[in-house]
Amino acid sequence: MKKLTSIITAALIIGCPSQESFNSDDELVMGVTESNCLDSAVQKELTDLTIPTELGDLTATKESEDLTIQRKLEDIGQSVFCFREDTYYANEHESMSPYYMGTAFAFKITPEGRTHLATNYHLVYSEEQIKGSNNGILKLLYHGFRLTEGMEYSDEKADTWLTLLQGELFNKDNRHVDAAVLITVDAKNLPVSQEYVVDPSFEPMLGDEAYSFGCQEGIATFQVRGTLSRKKDFSKRVQNKYVFNIETNQGSSGAPIFIRRGNDLYLVGQIFGFLGTTSFGLATKLEDLIPYWYPKEND
Repeated sequence: MKKLTSIITAALIIGCPSQESFNSDDELVMGVTESNCLDSAVQKELTDLTIPTELGDLTATKESEDLTIQRKLEDIGQSVFCFREDTYYANEHESMSPYYMGTAFAFKITPEGRTHLATNYHLVYSEEQIKGSNNGILKLLYHGFRLTEGMEYSDEKADTWLTLLQGELFNKDNRHVDAAVLITVDAKNLPVSQEYVVDPSFEPMLGDEAYSFGCQEGIATFQVRGTLSRKKDFSKRVQNKYVFNIETNQGSSGAPIFIRRGNDLYLVGQIFGFLGTTSFGLATKLEDLIPYWYPKEND
């Protein structure tokens, strides 16, 4: 418990006459005279008034939780990377080299030091052939994956090269999952955060505070913050998904998304696109990603 210094008391007694000068006709109303001065007995009660310390404790607790979340986000952010898919198509007359940018999230390291990274299947799938400028057929001759902090400042010699471990656009139940797992070619030992919770039984609620890290516009990874805005299906094409009111752009595909509860951050899904505007991110739910990310635990 602690003393309360009443702002009200201070405001009322400034400029008040002494108690002896009160007019006998002054009427006391709730301890305050018509002269706008406090009765001495009420002043003493207000001065001696005590309030519980819980209010201050709540503020301190909230500040402590915020700092804990910030520290965890800093750590998680080290495990998220810009990801690039390079392709090369050619025939005897022409060639093309389209590439695509997205996000990859390091979540597991093998005993040999190779790192598993989660991303979207649509980022790692390429057609075996495409049409050229004169409707000629170009065949896929090269297909590679690498991590990079952007397309302008990339040094290919310093990049981390990857290979596809597994993935698919639709699961065995014909449900859209857009899930893929890549693995580093060499033993890179990329940062893998332990500052989040993986709990398939966790049930997010509308309005929950959400965080994500994505390779916005293919430039670099940025943290974004928003809320969970929808859990129910709203079309046959988009089933078992979350909709977040959170900034998403080209390059955000593959970004992990977390929900905050107190001191904890729960991994709840992965961004694969956006709805209408870049303000609404679509995410595959964790339950559909677990079989790809942690297959041994589900055999």
